[in-house]
Amino acid sequence: MDFEHKISGGDWVEFNSAQSKSVEKVQEPKAEEPVEEVEEDFDLTKMKVAELRDYAAENQIELPSEAKKEEIIEIIAEAFQG
Repeated sequence: MDFEHKISGGDWVEFNSAQSKSVEKVQEPKAEEPVEEVEEDFDLTKMKVAELRDYAAENQIELPSEAKKEEIIEIIAEAFQG
């Protein structure tokens, strides 16, 4: 087959169907797993009570409904310690 357009760039090698049996299959690179970014300025004391409750819920940490901010912070901190 002849094409009007030239292929350029890289180290191209002409390929024909007779060569197809001897051509190695190239494995596609594995997608990297996303790296969870950790906030360096993560400070529970700077969060509002609603944010703390949401954070606890996202991390499956049970909180008493009547818990105050200080208690919530303590419960969350304990959950990650052990």
